[in-house]
Amino acid sequence: MTTEHFIVKQPAQLHVTRCGGPLTVRGWGRPAIEIEFQGPPEALEARLEEGTLTVEAHQSCIIHCPRDTMVKVDSVEGYLSMSELDRTVSVGTCRGPTLLRAIHADVSLNWVEGNLRAHSIIGSLQVGEVGGYASLKSIEGAVAVGRVGSALRARHLGSDLTVQSVGGDLRVRGVAGSVEGGQVDGSLRAQDIGGQLELEAVSGNARIRDLSGGMEVERIGGDLRLEGALAPGLSYRGEARGDIALRLPTSTSARFDLRAQGQIRTDLPLTIESQDRNHLIGLLGEEGAQVTLAAGGDIRLVKWAGVEGEAAEWAEGLAEEIEQQVDEALQGMDFEAIGREVEARIAWAQRRLESVDWERLGREAQRAAEAGIAQAQEAIQRVLRRLEAWRDEYAARKQAAAEAPSEATIATDEERMAILRMVERGQITPDEGEMLLDALDSPQS
Repeated sequence: MTTEHFIVKQPAQLHVTRCGGPLTVRGWGRPAIEIEFQGPPEALEARLEEGTLTVEAHQSCIIHCPRDTMVKVDSVEGYLSMSELDRTVSVGTCRGPTLLRAIHADVSLNWVEGNLRAHSIIGSLQVGEVGGYASLKSIEGAVAVGRVGSALRARHLGSDLTVQSVGGDLRVRGVAGSVEGGQVDGSLRAQDIGGQLELEAVSGNARIRDLSGGMEVERIGGDLRLEGALAPGLSYRGEARGDIALRLPTSTSARFDLRAQGQIRTDLPLTIESQDRNHLIGLLGEEGAQVTLAAGGDIRLVKWAGVEGEAAEWAEGLAEEIEQQVDEALQGMDFEAIGREVEARIAWAQRRLESVDWERLGREAQRAAEAGIAQAQEAIQRVLRRLEAWRDEYAARKQAAAEAPSEATIATDEERMAILRMVERGQITPDEGEMLLDALDSPQS
């Protein structure tokens, strides 16, 4: 590697017009910009004029710059990693995976050919197009995404999320604002949305829970499952080609206008205003939310309260709970500890099953809990089998980090990129990649 060093006045500006290979940009506390690049000195063209350093690298390079540097990147031919920056970041084109982490300002991306991981951004995020899958987590500002070629995962967003189209599944959880979008080619899972959920079409099934701002989903190609409390005075509208199931607390107040090609059944104490075989208008409690749903199959309203609701919720979230515990072992990449943690968590889940009064809750809930354990165990074991192939590589990287502590953080970013590339090649699923990336992004890592 060849190194170039530039003393700059703060705040500085960095403009990378082109990088012919992978590019890493990382903020640091020194009043200088340092560039490490592959190839001879002529492989890098850099000039400093009026506080702006303009760079063109023919091959890969690593750039350290003051944290308050404004960064603009026009084109990257490989992967892109950017982190620890406190001013605006803008990127034109990246032809590989992109990792954005710990950026305390607004970020804009035009086109990412590979996968995108954006984590811990104190600002807004604007993305034009992502060719692969996108993972968005812990972003305080508004998020606007154009097209995502594969799946989109979004968690812990402090404002609104808008997305034009998603080529795979859409999963959103913990969004303080609204979620608005166009076409979702896969399934939908949405939970804990503070604003309105508004989508044009979902090709697969939709499972939606705890919406505080209402719902408008024009077309669902499969089944719809709507759960949790409904906000008074708001509208919940949707149409599904399959069945619709509503699991609602007994304290719900809402007016229902339900149409179905099949049957409409309810376990809730509705006051029926009008009803025939395919159409029901009724009131639950006092005037509250307005629920207008249409199904190509059946519609069923089910009570969701007390211990039964807690048991069902626990069963359905079991895989996530076990994976969260396993993440703690993953932080140190201790493979023996990971195996022990999996065994302990599965044993714990089995004990929970034995302590539940299934005669009272019903055999259907028991089967759901048992299936949750089986799915969790299968998913985790699948990840662990893939991780076995990384054992020697991780050992070598940890040894290198111990010998050169200043490179430890960059090595971690390389590990993140390795995970993104494995997802891109189909070696692991986006969910499995999320599990590993979350472990690397934990505060202890």
